[in-house]
Amino acid sequence: MKKLKSYLSNRIVSIISFIFIFIVFGGLFYLGNLDFNIYIIGLEVSAFLIIVAFIIDFMIYKGQDNLSKQLKVAKEEIAEIKSKNSRKNKEIEDYFLIWVHQIKTPLTAIKLISSDNRDIQQQVLHIENYTDMALNFLKLSNDNAIYPKEVNLDEIIKPIIKKYSILFIKNRISINYEVKNEVVVTDYKYCKVLIEQIISNSTKYTTNGKINIYFKEKENALIIEDTGLGIEKSDLPKVTEMGYSGLNGHRSEKSTGIGLYLASELCKKLNIKMNIESEVNVGTKVSLYFPNEILSFD
Repeated sequence: MKKLKSYLSNRIVSIISFIFIFIVFGGLFYLGNLDFNIYIIGLEVSAFLIIVAFIIDFMIYKGQDNLSKQLKVAKEEIAEIKSKNSRKNKEIEDYFLIWVHQIKTPLTAIKLISSDNRDIQQQVLHIENYTDMALNFLKLSNDNAIYPKEVNLDEIIKPIIKKYSILFIKNRISINYEVKNEVVVTDYKYCKVLIEQIISNSTKYTTNGKINIYFKEKENALIIEDTGLGIEKSDLPKVTEMGYSGLNGHRSEKSTGIGLYLASELCKKLNIKMNIESEVNVGTKVSLYFPNEILSFD
């Protein structure tokens, strides 16, 4: 209603202006003793054109007004759908979070019962990894907030190495770890998931080999390199795509095509540049370049 009043108010001003112009011209015709028939014809033609122009203008206004209302309704519907989806995703995440914590209880029990059976413990570790991967994927898709601060990489990497020690022994992998009290700016929780995912990948595709983990201070970069299967050159640009497993997917049933996608998405969230270099049957090198300051996250 306000828009219509504003529209009509503007048009009334225009009509008054036209009437004023016609009166002035009429006065000129009268003072100049000119033929009033010409003035009347001009007046009629002008009035006709003005009426046509106003009709077209009003139709355009109504069309724009209807479009504006439709857009408003559409925006409200989209907002409602987003809100519903957000609530649904939160419910799924909450349920899955509870499920993960509940499943860890029997898994821990199985670990204790089978403390002398490494094969069972290894399978339990795989179950834990896939469960955590699914949960982290869900959290990431819900765009949870990050809290960047100074983090000591030792506090992240050492527990991961301890966790995977059973797989290092099984796959006869030697670990060369050279990260000593290196501090970076990142979110502790998501950075831990990122680094664990890369170390997990290295462990998964390396047998009778080596994993080197070290830090380049000048480049502010964490390097994780292995002597595993490696990645085909043609696969390298695609390995961070969702569901893409490439050569490793054909060679091994271990590849899910989610791990490096998750790592790539985490890097975007954490403002970390990830570079992957690899050669088949030689190994893979992953470099993580951390931001230098908290302001880099803005």
